[in-house]
Amino acid sequence: MKNKFYTCKNDRAMKYILLNKNNWDILEAILEEVIGKKLKVIEVRNFDLLKEKNYKKYYLKAQSIIVKKSDSDSVMEIVLNSRKKDFNRKEDVLYPFKAFQQYAIKVNGEYKYLEKVYMIDLAYGLDSDYKTKGKYLFQNEKGEILTENFEIDLINMSKIINMYEDNNNESKKYKYLIMLDLDDNSLENYLKNDSIAEKYKREIKKLNNDPNFRNLVSYDEN
Repeated sequence: MKNKFYTCKNDRAMKYILLNKNNWDILEAILEEVIGKKLKVIEVRNFDLLKEKNYKKYYLKAQSIIVKKSDSDSVMEIVLNSRKKDFNRKEDVLYPFKAFQQYAIKVNGEYKYLEKVYMIDLAYGLDSDYKTKGKYLFQNEKGEILTENFEIDLINMSKIINMYEDNNNESKKYKYLIMLDLDDNSLENYLKNDSIAEKYKREIKKLNNDPNFRNLVSYDEN
């Protein structure tokens, strides 16, 4: 029997690949599709926790991505998750607030101004009429924005995949997000000769052949 192929719909697989320093070019391409800005990743925190069996404890808080724009000396912090739609928990908002209270964070031995905190959810199972990309800010009852320094971006992955399967031209804007949920057969001919996509294909296949990774995912599923 053929082994199950894990795509980056699996949160651990997604983080194993995208947060690996050797694959930050793939991560930057994904973040550009989500945020709409060219960003340079300069640090990923707590990547090694992904190799722990008790990773579930750190499901939301473990890994954060420190990025900067090319025209700015300040940095932004990003929390990236792939999960089903049942994501409404207190921790979702508490962690970014805690992070932003610092105002400055130490990066490579030097303190940098923390410009913004993003929480990005690659969400599966949302209703079909939910928008492709939902953006959430904190506001009062009058609709006045209380802070622009914290943003939740909810990406309707199910809708994006459906657009791709329906040959909707709109899906071309999300070519790298789409590849995260394609199985090995579908990936074979997807975005051929695209350097980012070809590298991702090699990495996801290598990960699926890694017995240590498969053991950890089996532990998660049980």
